[in-house]
Amino acid sequence: MLMTAYRLSDLGLYDTWVQLHHEDAKRVPELLSPSVDFVHVDIGNDGRTYLWAARAFEKLLSPNGMLLLEGGTEERDALDWMSQDGRIPIREALMDLEKDWHIFTFQAFPGLTMMGRRHGASIG
Repeated sequence: MLMTAYRLSDLGLYDTWVQLHHEDAKRVPELLSPSVDFVHVDIGNDGRTYLWAARAFEKLLSPNGMLLLEGGTEERDALDWMSQDGRIPIREALMDLEKDWHIFTFQAFPGLTMMGRRHGASIG
């Protein structure tokens, strides 16, 4: 993360356009002010993580803001640790979220899912 901060600083982007937070992921929403354009979440994602991220960041995202989360393919949900640990499949969570979110998953394993709020969807 330090190298990323140096690179962003060299480009004149750090703290002006980009904020990096090295923090417990569950605390990050407390650190952000509303109108965030882009959030990337990668914390051993499963369906529960996706549902949490949607709730935690929905009020913080700008109208065209995006969540980017690792995972989202059937192959990713079929990993041993997902079933052995009794984790909620990501694809199951995506079905619950699609009424309020535009969702697109890049299908190359393990997947990368982009989510943006549907305009007019209720928040909360």
